[in-house]
Amino acid sequence: MQRLSESFPPSPDDGLHVPEDGICPRCDRLMRNHAGVEQLLAARGLKYCDPETGRMVVTGGIPYCRCHG
Repeated sequence: MQRLSESFPPSPDDGLHVPEDGICPRCDRLMRNHAGVEQLLAARGLKYCDPETGRMVVTGGIPYCRCHG
């Protein structure tokens, strides 16, 4: 988990962290569509909704789990 946490830029709110159940136990990557993970990505500016298009924008490589659909 330490390796995964270091791959994100520093957060202005030190209280935000990757939730334990938001990490795949098999591959040690982030679970896609996990509420806590999505909140963390949004808080760190890695994922947001573009107001002009209404689509989600991902600003960096997010290490999502590929084990689960």
